[in-house]
Amino acid sequence: MQDVEPGGRPYIYNKTTQKTSVLFDHYSGGSFYGWHPDGRHFLFWIDGVGLMLIDPENLETMTLDYPSGPVQGAAISPDGLTVAYIPENPPLSSAVWFVSTAGSDAKLQFDAGGSPYLYPTAWSPDNTHLLYLGSCSEPGTKKEEGISGPLCVFDTKTQQPQGLTLPYAGFAPVWSPDGQYIAATGATPGEQQCNEKGIPESDQEKCLYQGRSIYVIDMNTGAAIA
Repeated sequence: MQDVEPGGRPYIYNKTTQKTSVLFDHYSGGSFYGWHPDGRHFLFWIDGVGLMLIDPENLETMTLDYPSGPVQGAAISPDGLTVAYIPENPPLSSAVWFVSTAGSDAKLQFDAGGSPYLYPTAWSPDNTHLLYLGSCSEPGTKKEEGISGPLCVFDTKTQQPQGLTLPYAGFAPVWSPDGQYIAATGATPGEQQCNEKGIPESDQEKCLYQGRSIYVIDMNTGAAIA
């Protein structure tokens, strides 16, 4: 499976035949949100159709029960039982929902704040925490009193968010296999970020990473080391 940008189409590469084929060419595109742990299905949002688990060999689909419309990221839990996603739907367009991979029991979990996003790498290895971009304010607190974010961890047991100390969060954060650390990008202190306007196309990729560093966050202490 090749990764796709939002609005793109998924491609499957067969290592045996060494052929690449496009899926769903009769749809307007969508977004790829990762493989199911069974290695036989992948999570894909099809524009105008819905969020579904798909078997790439026979194209059988399991449509998940969720509010219709676009999604701002989705992720399958490591145990393969739950999909977390953020739909762009009123009345709460910034809410994180959980739905069973059996395709039922969609339930709202919490409000992730303004302009939230879920990466496919969101779940901790033990299925107990969820990384997201958004607001880390605790329920019942004023906005200015809440945790700042914008990279947050939601504890599925306590139902509480925690803000991670980063000068900036971008790109997909990644959990360590033991769940103790998170690797994420952040702004490099004292270094100005690049402005892409007016620079040659050959330098745009270099500009994308200028002024950013990789941070490792210890979940036991909350400390972030560049």
